[in-house]
Amino acid sequence: MRSPRIALLAAALVVLASVPAQAQTPHSWGHTGAPDRTLKSGCGSYNYHYQVKPPPGDWMLETFLLDPNKKQVASGFFLSPADPKKGQSSFAFCTLNTVPGKFTIKAKVTVTNPNGRRRWLEPSTFRLRAPA
Repeated sequence: MRSPRIALLAAALVVLASVPAQAQTPHSWGHTGAPDRTLKSGCGSYNYHYQVKPPPGDWMLETFLLDPNKKQVASGFFLSPADPKKGQSSFAFCTLNTVPGKFTIKAKVTVTNPNGRRRWLEPSTFRLRAPA
């Protein structure tokens, strides 16, 4: 006789196997992006866009901006129903502690439905060039 845990695990694996691979990708819950541009002298704001496509339930989006050295320099936070599923925001930081190069936006979506799930989106990148 199989234990209830093994039966539950087997049922979960069958369900996961039946979900198309595309539905399991990080991008399927949304994405972020920003255009390349020139680093501003002093402190400044840099626009980015986001879109979340979460499963049913309330959702929360957290964004994290990493500089070329993979150091977090800014973050953002969006929450349903106050924020739209698609929109723009900005990261603010100063050149004093920031170098030009390739920046990465990492984002995490949390859905607070009865089963509560969390998923990281595919990171997006953009470049900030040194001022002329």
